Amino acid sequence: MKTLLQIVAGHLPPTVAARVRVAAADPRLDGTQIEDVVAPLAQLSEGQVREVWQALADQSDESLPQQLQDDLVALHKDPSPVALMAVVRDLLTAIAAR
Repeated sequence: MKTLLQIVAGHLPPTVAARVRVAAADPRLDGTQIEDVVAPLAQLSEGQVREVWQALADQSDESLPQQLQDDLVALHKDPSPVALMAVVRDLLTAIAAR
């Protein structure tokens, strides 16, 4: 899951990417902190989201939590900031739960 977050962060604007990377390294994240990290993704343009979507296009792993798999499918169908927020939220939540 951290690998997926690294892929996502590698295609985000630098300030947003830094927040995602720092959050991924902190296993003690709570829901509020995760939302603070995810919120700036709403400001991404369609082109920026599409770039992340293309980077994630080949990332399918049946060992991923079902909700995350569903959100990745949703992102592929509709590469929108809201769909990307759901993917990043699920990744951070899964990392925090470990």
